Amino acid sequence: MKLCGCSRSNCNGLPAARARRGTLTAAGRGAFAIIACAALVVLTLCFFAALAASFTSVFTRAVSVASLRDVVRPALWTLKQAFFSTLIACAVGFPASFFLSQRNFAGRRLLSALSAVPLAFPALLLAVGFVAVFGRGGVVNAVFFGGTVGGAKTTFLYSFYGIITAQGFYNFPLIMKSCADAWERLPRDEKNAAVMLGAGKARVFVTITLFQLLPTILWSCALVFLFCYFSFILVLLFGAVGTTTLEVEIFYALRSASNAHKAAMLALVETAIALLLVCALEKLQKNSQKSRGQAVTVERVNMQHPLEKTAFALLVCLIFVFLLLPLASVAVKGLNPRAALPLVTSAGFLRAFGTTVFVSSACALLCAASACAFCCLLLLRNKKPPAFLRLLPVLPLAVSSIALGLGAVILVRRGNAALYVLARAALAWPLAFKQMFPYFERVPLDARKASLLFSPSKLYAIFAVLLPSARRGIASACALCFAACAADASLPLMLALSRFDTLALYTYRLAGSYRLDQACASGTALIALSALVFALADLFARGGGGGARRRHCS
Repeated sequence: MKLCGCSRSNCNGLPAARARRGTLTAAGRGAFAIIACAALVVLTLCFFAALAASFTSVFTRAVSVASLRDVVRPALWTLKQAFFSTLIACAVGFPASFFLSQRNFAGRRLLSALSAVPLAFPALLLAVGFVAVFGRGGVVNAVFFGGTVGGAKTTFLYSFYGIITAQGFYNFPLIMKSCADAWERLPRDEKNAAVMLGAGKARVFVTITLFQLLPTILWSCALVFLFCYFSFILVLLFGAVGTTTLEVEIFYALRSASNAHKAAMLALVETAIALLLVCALEKLQKNSQKSRGQAVTVERVNMQHPLEKTAFALLVCLIFVFLLLPLASVAVKGLNPRAALPLVTSAGFLRAFGTTVFVSSACALLCAASACAFCCLLLLRNKKPPAFLRLLPVLPLAVSSIALGLGAVILVRRGNAALYVLARAALAWPLAFKQMFPYFERVPLDARKASLLFSPSKLYAIFAVLLPSARRGIASACALCFAACAADASLPLMLALSRFDTLALYTYRLAGSYRLDQACASGTALIALSALVFALADLFARGGGGGARRRHCS
């Protein structure tokens, strides 16, 4: 039986897997296991303690009709802006997925690379880019209105339409990538049979292709809806009077009005709605995975019909104006030496950079350790895990950083960097779990059982078989959690820690004071830091896998 995953005939299976033990002793493995389990327990306790504290103020006094009205109004507006933002994302993402999966064109790789924007590019920087392009002193105003702010119609950005446009184009790559991957894996039997029976292309698309893609479309749209539902920074920067989300209302209720009761009511309503959304998202994700077939070789064709070329040209123009141009403006302004050099040498920037590296690294390590412990706990059980274990990585996805920050502020009046790391990691470790668990599952069941049978202990099997097999997933999970923590400006704003500044928070303050060139420079540094971490994680994963295989099979 082969446990190392090698295809060579002289591989000896279990002895090769045992060679993966490396230099770790039994005491070292035990220490790592204790630290990982302790991290999972601490983050779970911190999450539930902060979540309970954020709701306690609801029951301190009676709920009035006026207070209910204050909750219902932002809740409805939050759902409204999330719905229309998702509608824009789907209207752009679904046609883009068709061209990406079925057609050949110049720049196809660039369009595919945009799928990394929602994950690796903070929404804060897109907001800065939108201000640089569509703001009162932006490129559009300068080109079309001669730079005159008073007589120019520059109110588009700071309105409901500006918010949904920014969020829709920021998140459309998620729908595009998910639908394109599913489109490439669709089974062809029904389509070929319909064509042989004389069905036209339009009828085949409506009755077969669209029906097959429907689970993936619904899942990706539900994911985008959840992201837009938790929108904070974009609404905080672009929101006008009467345009506010539950996130922003919680922040204002606690930080501006010091009304903990209203903030708790808003947090309770927001979390209840989000929990329903997350449950629906999990169900849709299972249906989407069931509808996908095996990977096949897709024969893409060139665009020939004039209507198709016109639609593609219009799509490219929209993506360029509302996504690529804002991103490019951030890069151009951020790399301007006049703005970048004074900023990167300032004491405030260096302090924010150092804090970002420290807290993001600590958060990534905590998330990775907790996720590894939970993955091993699920895979090494001989029976189906109980319901509370299955819900454990789902619940944090239904709680926003603002709602959890509310509970942290109530529990700990004067926090510090450690409080921020714990709160951020308590929310982010499910991301690490979802990133690395598929790699753990790839280890065959027979191999897992054999490793438990022939290993002196479960810890030996974990360190000899499971962790080396999931090396790439662990590395990518660490990078993802690092980037998520580094890009977060919501939780630091909510906690309002003294003498605490991250690059995201520093960039937000620069943008809020209309120092756009310096905000772009700070944001560019944030992107460069996250890109470096992703590159190091990829190098670690690639360097580990090949060397380990050659060593074990030699």
